[in-house]
Parts: sequence; C-alpha cells; structure tokens
Amino acid sequence: LNFPHNPSGATLSAADLDFAQQPTRLAFNAGNDVPVRHDRFHTWASYVDDFKHALIVHGTARQDEANRTLALRFQSTLADAYAETLSPVVKDAEVSDADLAAHDLIVLGSATDNTVLARLAPALPVELGKNSFRWQGRTYAAPDDGLFLVLPNPRNPARALYLFLANSALELHDMTRNHVPSLPSWAVFKGAEVKEQGFHPVDRFLLDLATE
Repeated sequence: LNFPHNPSGATLSAADLDFAQQPTRLAFNAGNDVPVRHDRFHTWASYVDDFKHALIVHGTARQDEANRTLALRFQSTLADAYAETLSPVVKDAEVSDADLAAHDLIVLGSATDNTVLARLAPALPVELGKNSFRWQGRTYAAPDDGLFLVLPNPRNPARALYLFLANSALELHDMTRNHVPSLPSWAVFKGAEVKEQGFHPVDRFLLDLATE
C-alpha cells in the first residue's frame, strides 16, 4: 500500500499488513469517509437537506388508522429533531406517479401494507416476502426484524427514498419511536436495536484479490 506525502511533512512509502488468511477483496472507502462521487451516497442524515419536500407514506391495506397514527407520530418526532417543520403524511393510495418522482419519500411498512413500496419493489436491492425480507443473502422472517434502507428514488434519482421496512406493526413502531440521526445507508433492526449497519458498496471501489 502506497501513501501520499502528508501535511505534517513526513512521508510514508509503504505499509505491511499481515492476515491469517489470504484476503479475497479490498474495499476502498467502505466507511464512506472519503468525499468521492458516487450514486448511492445518501444516509438518513440526508433527510435534513430537503425535508420540506419529503412525503411520509403509510400503508392502508391493513390497519389503516393504526398506520396513520404511527406515521403522524413519526412526523412529530422528525419535526422535533429538526426545524419543527412537518413533512406531509399521505396514504399510499393517494400518491401518484408524479408525486413519486417529485419528492423524497419516507415509506413505512411492508409491501403487504404499503402499495407504494410494492410499486417500487422491483427496483430495490431487497427481496420482499410476506412478513419477511431478504437482504444481502440472508432471509429475515422474525416478527421483530426490520430494515432501514436509503437509496436514490427509483422514479427520480435526484430524490431519495428512505425505507423503514418491518415484518410486523410492532416492529415498525419500535423502529420509528425514536429518531436515530446516525443511521448510515442501511441498518438491520431487531426490535428497536440496530444490529448491523453500513454503506452501499461502489463497484469501482471493489478490488478482487482472489487467486487461483
């Protein structure tokens, strides 16, 4: 590994790294610490950049009133955390294709509950099942499993999609009852606790080190 000249005046030319096994892949900027251009750069903190144009979309297929109550509570939670401006809460059935493209979207629930999520699902890197989802090669089917995911809006990449995907109404409540500003580009929840989190990989930043 070669290092450039640093501001302190010292020069580091190389570093030796020892591994118990042969590394198979090198990922540059895995922690999203370096400001480089790529498409899937959003995090939950990106909501602050344009919160006035965000829509909070709740499902109506099941437990319509309970879902709306949860969405309104989350609306207040976000307003308290930021500029006391309320992002509009809308029903999935009331969101047109033009609305999908014109706004940042905060989508709550599951594809069974929320028809907006069902419409966007084919373009998302997560497989949606009935009360389950599959993420990064692993299936999550417990009622207290949930996934936070932020991506460019599939209908308009200049806008963002913030997805709070939950296998049950209780899990959605646990995921949204508190504001967690530090969420990166994705996070796996168990109840209200974040179990895993990270950033989206960028293909050009991945180097295959596997040898024959």
